[in-house]
Formats: sequence, C-alpha cells, structure tokens
Amino acid sequence: MVSRSVSQDGVIPQSGRTVISEEGWLAIGQSLNLSARESQIVQGVFDDLKDCAIAEELGISRHTVHTHMRRIYRKLAIAGRVQLIVQVFTSYLELTGVHNGKGYPTEDSLQAGMEPSGK
Repeated sequence: MVSRSVSQDGVIPQSGRTVISEEGWLAIGQSLNLSARESQIVQGVFDDLKDCAIAEELGISRHTVHTHMRRIYRKLAIAGRVQLIVQVFTSYLELTGVHNGKGYPTEDSLQAGMEPSGK
C-alpha cells in the first residue's frame, strides 16, 4: 500500500476516491465502459497519485499504468487527468440525477437544494 503524506498538523489527508462510494465507482465504471483495472487506476488519479504510486498500490509496473491511462484517455476521448476527473464527476452526477448531461442541474436537484456553487 502506498503511504500517504502527513500534513503539518499530523493528519493524514483523506483520499480523493472516498468522495464517491464503492457502489458509485462500480456504476461509473459501467457507465464509462471501464474495466475493473481501469477503474482502479482512475481511483488512483482521484487520490492524486502519480503513475508510479498507482503501480505500487496495484502491484503492477508503471509502464502498465501508463498504458492503461492512454487507453482510458482514448476510450473517453480526453487528453489528460483534469479532463478525466471532470468526465468521472459528470458521469457520477448524471447517475445520481443531479446533472442532466447538458451542463445544468436537474429540476429535482434544484428543488432539493443542490444548486451548483457560485450561483
């Protein structure tokens, strides 16, 4: 397992992947047509891990991680990690009914008080 850096106050930062539940990750993987390994690698990206740290965590080579990343980018028609995170969050919001796929919140999410920040 990859060790997490400790902040100055002695707290280990929460991993980024915990923003989404395990069930959410499964649904996102299916929605985006990701393999189980690709989904694991995407979760490593959410933890802000570099390819070598993801490789260590999964017990594979960094070259294999790099190959998976290229395939994920091609599959999702994206060019980088930021676009990957945006794509995953968009999929998650669509699956949870908060986002309508057109860049706007759904009527139901607005009624539930889930307005986008800054509006």
